[in-house]
Amino acid sequence: MFFAGGLIAIVYETIFTQRTDLKHNTNHHVASLAAFFVSYLFIASASSINQIYNLIISSLIGFLLIAVQRRNLIKHALYGALVFTIFYFAIGTFFISFLGKYISGFWNLPALSGITVFQFPLEEILYAFSFGLMWAPMYEYVKGRMMRGN
Repeated sequence: MFFAGGLIAIVYETIFTQRTDLKHNTNHHVASLAAFFVSYLFIASASSINQIYNLIISSLIGFLLIAVQRRNLIKHALYGALVFTIFYFAIGTFFISFLGKYISGFWNLPALSGITVFQFPLEEILYAFSFGLMWAPMYEYVKGRMMRGN
């Protein structure tokens, strides 16, 4: 997940040629990370829902904390989520086209909604989007930085 998070931030900044500048207030905010991990552990211990739903919910909780504390990062988060979702979907459908039986055996499709897009489970797309929402702006959020021009 940390590898994917790094990809999200790098891809966003490369595509949109954004750079970060230090804010005057460089308080380190880790509430979003803590909320992600705490909510994930709580949901995992309190319910038996599929892990992917837990990841989606926990990522959305982390994003909501970022959005409340740093409204200037909402746009960054949305673009990052969109870019990562497209990237994740493209890689996933590439693997499905070459390793279809292996990949389809990887998912427990009866435990999911059954909705697929080009044989790619909807839950994977939702996971990529929610994870991108939280992780795309994470560097700026934690370091107290802001996107140039904001």
